[in-house]
Amino acid sequence: MNIAEDSASARDEVTYDIYLRLHATQHLYPAKTLRTVLSELFYADPFAWRAVGITQAALDAYREAGKDRIKGIERAHLTDRHRMVAHILKRDIPMSQDELFFYWRTEDRVVIALKSENRSNQLGTWIPFDNDRASYFTRLGIGFRYQHDNEGKMLQRLAENIADVDHVDRQEAKRWSFRTLPLPEARHNLPIALHFNCRDYYKIRCGYIPQEMEDRWFIYFKNGWVYFHRSWSGYCVYGARLTKTSKGGLITEAWVNADRKQYSY
Repeated sequence: MNIAEDSASARDEVTYDIYLRLHATQHLYPAKTLRTVLSELFYADPFAWRAVGITQAALDAYREAGKDRIKGIERAHLTDRHRMVAHILKRDIPMSQDELFFYWRTEDRVVIALKSENRSNQLGTWIPFDNDRASYFTRLGIGFRYQHDNEGKMLQRLAENIADVDHVDRQEAKRWSFRTLPLPEARHNLPIALHFNCRDYYKIRCGYIPQEMEDRWFIYFKNGWVYFHRSWSGYCVYGARLTKTSKGGLITEAWVNADRKQYSY
């Protein structure tokens, strides 16, 4: 173990010790004090406020600025700090050190957004990017780093990968975009595990509206699920839960219509 790793290990132990003391004495302090202390302690962690995506508006702002510095960009938390602190404190038995740091590092994620989007809590559909090593938008005091040769190039590649997103959004399928019948009550679960990059995630999310008689499927996304209807009959044959990830998206849950009057498989 090198000096940096040894220091990080020692810091984690101190942080955990303070957590245990606060868990045992939390009734002595206001909720704001507990939230402030824990947030400041974890902010020293290299994975603190790990950026996992950016809003379209923020991406456009960076592209327009080029190498110029811009203002009005913030990191918007995906999980409310009140909820995070309550999760680790409001329990009879405190978390183990591994459980504590795994939870905090998993939930302590942010999206790069315009100040107006962050303050109004209007992030919309943000664009994920891979930052598992927390090498982009790292902390710098109370702010964060942005270097054109690092974050700038990454965002440029991201923009190129989703160059057609604006066009696809205008064509996004909605449930009412085509004739459909109600979802089937009889269903069979399907074992499935599919992973998609950012570009494919957006294509799937935008669905598909039949254009010709030969187009057999109508596909749309609603409330986290992608539904596949036969265009001629309107029956829904498949449903799949589409989840956004830092690398794009995944499907690990799906079903097939088990009503033999509608679909035979």
